[in-house]
Amino acid sequence: MYPLKKLDKELLPSVSFDHTIVVVEIKDMPATDVEQFVSKPIEQVLTGISGNDVNNRKQYSFN
Repeated sequence: MYPLKKLDKELLPSVSFDHTIVVVEIKDMPATDVEQFVSKPIEQVLTGISGNDVNNRKQYSFN
């Protein structure tokens, strides 16, 4: 393996990510509890990160 530190910058460009995806698997919990005990606390933490926008939130339920 060739160490990443030795690669030229052209071969290893800077990368930025503009999305955060959080996946939580919860079984046998009512939707209101998921909102209160899972979704809201995660949103609060993500909102505290500088430059993060939590306005585009989606929740999915797969049975």
